[in-house]
Amino acid sequence: MAIKILSSDLKSTPVTAEFLISATEKNRDRIRSISSMILTACGILISASVAIIVFITDKRPEMRFIVYFLVGGAFCFASSATLSVASSFLRVSYVITTMEQFVNDILTIYHSELRILRISLVVFLSGLLLVAVAVIIGRLSV
Repeated sequence: MAIKILSSDLKSTPVTAEFLISATEKNRDRIRSISSMILTACGILISASVAIIVFITDKRPEMRFIVYFLVGGAFCFASSATLSVASSFLRVSYVITTMEQFVNDILTIYHSELRILRISLVVFLSGLLLVAVAVIIGRLSV
């Protein structure tokens, strides 16, 4: 929901470094929460994909095309899980010299984590698409 200020009677105050650090850290906490959700979903879907692969290869070995989609989906889920874990790591050690440099370093880390999380989400959605296509093809070929 967008917020619109109707009267401009409020005094404009500069944003403090403490406010920027607090807001950035809260956003980094959100990134970690989303990463853990993606990691959990990937773990469940890897297990489901492998179970379907084992079931299909046991019951209908001629359906290799569907197995390729499912293996691709499982690979996407494993890659997405790896990326979601990587997005939560603090990769850069920095020395605090000035408040400005500290805020700049935290924002740089935040943007790096956000970029990796977005890549993880795209790979996760690609895996979901592959598994969905495999299920649809499997249902049509029955």
